[in-house]
Amino acid sequence: VRDIDASILDNLRLYVNINERFLFDDYVVVYMNNDQYNKLIQLKKDDIVTFSGRFDSYTTTLGVTFYFKDGEIIA
Repeated sequence: VRDIDASILDNLRLYVNINERFLFDDYVVVYMNNDQYNKLIQLKKDDIVTFSGRFDSYTTTLGVTFYFKDGEIIA
């Protein structure tokens, strides 16, 4: 886990590092389903998490960022 954003219930986000590099990390942004709020707020930085989601898009600005929708925490 890189970070979480649970400040707005209809826009829950989980950020997960997938490749740490010297200047720019590659990571995943998972837009979580609202029913995942309680699981999301229990996570902290550097936790290892398994999630599911529907791939939406990616960007290659300052590293690679993958975006997923309909996220759910599996473990």
